Amino acid sequence: MTWHNYAIPTVLWIFGLVFSAPRIFRLLSAFFTTEEQEVESIEGIPTSELLDHLFTFGTFKRDDIEDKFKIPRYRYTALAKKLKELDVLTSGENNATVLNPDCSREHVASILEGKTTAAELEKPLTIVRPLPSFTRRQIRDSLQETDAKQACNPCAAVCAA
Repeated sequence: MTWHNYAIPTVLWIFGLVFSAPRIFRLLSAFFTTEEQEVESIEGIPTSELLDHLFTFGTFKRDDIEDKFKIPRYRYTALAKKLKELDVLTSGENNATVLNPDCSREHVASILEGKTTAAELEKPLTIVRPLPSFTRRQIRDSLQETDAKQACNPCAAVCAA
């Protein structure tokens, strides 16, 4: 006895699969997926890989960057323009975009740290404060010199006034 080729159980199985498919999919995807670590990137380029490329090859050629990192030209242009403004990149032989030899890896990493777009890039602040004792000492020394001159020549103080 085939009972109409098991039509009723087949229909019930199809309804069950269709209406519980989202639950089944979530269960299977949670079982098979692993948590991905978020990689810090700027304009779609992982920051660590960008630093490695810059300091390994020393260049920032448009074709190389677009092919290696698979980014569109407008992103390359924005990033290159901003890095040139920050003196990380300079123009080299045949007007090629090359890494500034004065830049260290730590300096470039501090510029790129925590940024996701080229518009966010800015030069890190370096505050140089003059030594306060140095300026006070200069003023004090110059006052002592004028006092010493006036003490040697009392007439000069009257004539200067």
